[in-house]
Amino acid sequence: MGAPAKKPTTNSYQIMLRYLLFYVLFFGILYIVALFGEVAES
Repeated sequence: MGAPAKKPTTNSYQIMLRYLLFYVLFFGILYIVALFGEVAES
């Protein structure tokens, strides 16, 4: 029926999206830790 629908552009986009998700998750955890640190101090 033809070539597979996988394109390098969509693949790189998925990789970029995965890195972005990891980046947001990492900073989210850091933010939560800092927030709990401030709550524990006060």
